[in-house]
Amino acid sequence: MKKILSMVFVLMLVSSLWSTQASAASYDRAKTAKTVKVYVKAGTSYKVAYTVPKGKAVKVIGGVDVGWDQDRWYSPDQFGFYKITYKNKKGYVAQGNLNFTSAYSWVPGVKAKA
Repeated sequence: MKKILSMVFVLMLVSSLWSTQASAASYDRAKTAKTVKVYVKAGTSYKVAYTVPKGKAVKVIGGVDVGWDQDRWYSPDQFGFYKITYKNKKGYVAQGNLNFTSAYSWVPGVKAKA
């Protein structure tokens, strides 16, 4: 009986450790390539919420393929936005303004749309 209980305990311990590793952060790390404007919504015609200085680390938590102010019409002039957090404030940054820590990783929101 003690053997069975100890095996169950070990299995529970291993599964709890595994589930902790599986719950990795749901964001990607990036740094600003220049001083960037962070908008309240995905689009350059919206209010600027705040700015982030060049070289500062941000968390990218999602993405929008085309800005909401661009009426979903696709053209070479349009660009997508990253949804970010910086100092516990959220907002949207136009693509091309961030340098990712890992160039081959995907942000969960962007991967889901792709």
